[in-house]
Amino acid sequence: MNEMMVTMGSADASWIVVLVLFIAIGFPVACWTVIRLVTILKGGGKKERKATAEETRMIQELHSSMEKLEDRIESLETILVHKKTN
Repeated sequence: MNEMMVTMGSADASWIVVLVLFIAIGFPVACWTVIRLVTILKGGGKKERKATAEETRMIQELHSSMEKLEDRIESLETILVHKKTN
């Protein structure tokens, strides 16, 4: 056992330090990065969802207005056709 400890040089000790630093710093940073990427790809946080809900409401209002405009144009076309035939 003592022989093993004696043969363990500074290179082995430096690898242990690197491994400990990776476990203490690198691994949590890597996990945070993965979690953040998944959150972004999934649709974002609360701010993004709020903006999406607002955009959806605005699009629905635009669609409703366009349908009303379409009805008005059809009514005007009908009036014009009836005036032309008379």
